[in-house]
Amino acid sequence: MDLWLQAIFFGVIQGLTEYLPISSTGHIRVTAAFLGVPDPGAAFSAVTQVGTALAVAIYFRTELASIFRVATGKSIDLQERLLFKQMFLATVPIVLVGVLFADFFRNGARDLRIVATTLIFFGLILFLVDAKAKSSRTHHDIKTKDALLIGIAQSFA
Repeated sequence: MDLWLQAIFFGVIQGLTEYLPISSTGHIRVTAAFLGVPDPGAAFSAVTQVGTALAVAIYFRTELASIFRVATGKSIDLQERLLFKQMFLATVPIVLVGVLFADFFRNGARDLRIVATTLIFFGLILFLVDAKAKSSRTHHDIKTKDALLIGIAQSFA
């Protein structure tokens, strides 16, 4: 498959699967193996996620502006401060896992067996949790412990 065509195709896969609660990068890796083409690699996945991040930034521009106001000390709104604190706490586990396991992520994490196994395993966990969930919550209901648990769960993803 032509390199440009591959880039467009995998970019579409990235865009369609980014908002699923399981890894869009994993979907790219599995799709490449299914099609018999080489893994586009971590650098390609990172570049495609820039487009996703830009789309998210545009969509959530109001919320991001309020977070920026808190971060720069220009907000006294308690809800804005709480959201900033929760997002910061949810990010800490991801950063720690990224730093501690950077070598594994660079070298072994794209192994097809690991990717496929984790996609299936965490997909089943998400299905079971969704089936058992008794209520919906908004970001106003999230406590400090919840924010940390969200960050830990995201680290596994």
